Amino acid sequence: TIGIGDTVVLDSGKRYHIAGDWTHKAGHHADGTYCVSRHAPVALALLERKVGDEVAFGGTTTIIEEISRG
Repeated sequence: TIGIGDTVVLDSGKRYHIAGDWTHKAGHHADGTYCVSRHAPVALALLERKVGDEVAFGGTTTIIEEISRG
């Protein structure tokens, strides 16, 4: 399942790195990956999910395609 430190790829092509409680990189986009705090709405929707799960956030629904361990 998705946890803190993981990078998640969605079927939309977006990539999110789930940081801890605080990170100076929150909101930054580098190498195609958005860095978000674990408290961000997208992170809350993704945490504890697994590949193939459908998640909804920000008015859209997407499917988790890949999880890379931090």
